[in-house]
Amino acid sequence: MIAFILTIIGLFLLVPTCLLASEVLASLLFRKETLSNRFDGRFAILVPAHNESATIGGTVQHLKSQLRSMDHLVVVADNCSDDTADVARRAGATVFERHDTVKRGKGFALAHGIERLHEDAPDAVVFVDADCRLSDGFAATIAAHCVAHQRPVQAQNRMTAPIGHEQRFAVAEFAWIIKNVVRPTGMHVMGLPCQLTGTGMAFPWNVMKKIEIASGNIVEDLEMGAKFAGAGHPPLYCESALVLSEFPISEKAEITQRQRWERGALTMLLRNSLTTMASGIAKGNAPLFFLGLDMTIPPLVIHAATLIGYLVLGLVAVLAGAGWLPFGLGLVLAVMFGFSIVLAWVTKGRRALPVSMLGSLVPFVLKKLRIHGRGAKKNTSEWVRTDRGAGEK
Repeated sequence: MIAFILTIIGLFLLVPTCLLASEVLASLLFRKETLSNRFDGRFAILVPAHNESATIGGTVQHLKSQLRSMDHLVVVADNCSDDTADVARRAGATVFERHDTVKRGKGFALAHGIERLHEDAPDAVVFVDADCRLSDGFAATIAAHCVAHQRPVQAQNRMTAPIGHEQRFAVAEFAWIIKNVVRPTGMHVMGLPCQLTGTGMAFPWNVMKKIEIASGNIVEDLEMGAKFAGAGHPPLYCESALVLSEFPISEKAEITQRQRWERGALTMLLRNSLTTMASGIAKGNAPLFFLGLDMTIPPLVIHAATLIGYLVLGLVAVLAGAGWLPFGLGLVLAVMFGFSIVLAWVTKGRRALPVSMLGSLVPFVLKKLRIHGRGAKKNTSEWVRTDRGAGEK
């Protein structure tokens, strides 16, 4: 009975591990696409902002370089207690202010911006967070791509270490590359949709206006992707357009940010992955099914810890005379996972995580485990502004 139960658990673990390996392997077959940034329509860049007065002026100035004469830059100053709105206006953005003490969070801010844009609707809407920088021609490229395919488009979303803090964030940057570059590239090569990641996203207006994006979910971006896929417009990955932001230097802000990301991913795994897959099966919607399947892949540290724990249980089962099958299955899973991570590092991650910085892997894992060990908090998308100052080192 013990061997049977452990084998069933191992088969469940086989699904996300095989999918991760498939995504890594498929990403090796990707050939860089050259996309045109010629766009004859109009786009609006929509920036949700909460108490971003220190940085919003520079962000607006940067984003203005993406605009043509017919395009529009809008900042939604959501429940701000500082002068974010005034700073954004002075920098040259159109500003929509929103005050709602009940419906708080990024999803509601974006929905407010979409509602206000109805008065002068563009052909495409580009969502960009207030701390991001875009590659040249970014907005026109993904706007043209999303309108041509009538699907949401997710750009390559990267996070980098602040200057002088490369070693501290080397492993985190590599993990981010796996999640937001390797995996969506692999899905794209396999002809499958990608998850939306919250910034660097473009939506055709005719599709955008059909979907309710206001949400109290901590992972409104993943939920939004499933909604679009369910409506027949699965998100499309665009490697050619790049959106960059930096990890926060403040230790407290870094932990808060990671808690939000990791718990959001676990929320989708535990609460939404099976229902999304079931919905895909019921509707005969393969892209929706595979988005749900992709949600079953846990954060890397949790994935690794789970497989190690399963391998240990398999060894205990062997010592207890319950047979070798669970241990053998655990060994296969561990090797498959390890091979996937090493392959991703060799092909995509050595610049972010050079050999000289591999020693930072252990402190990174221990920090992640401490974050998860602090227990779950309320799942909410209420604004938690990331402190980008120096803070505690």
